[in-house]
Amino acid sequence: MEFKSQEFVDCVKSIVDLDKPTIVVVHRNLRHPVIDEFRNRASFSINIDLQNRNKVPDLLLDRLQ
Repeated sequence: MEFKSQEFVDCVKSIVDLDKPTIVVVHRNLRHPVIDEFRNRASFSINIDLQNRNKVPDLLLDRLQ
């Protein structure tokens, strides 16, 4: 729904171009060219489920250090 707003899309596009570590949370079924760009540029991704959701903060900290 948010991706129907061009202002929102432009804002998200500006995040893609940041030269800083960025954490992006996206539903696995979401499809949009901007989201595809995040996925293509990602240095890693984590599929979160009920079994690993409590470990995500530690996984992120390990990757960012």
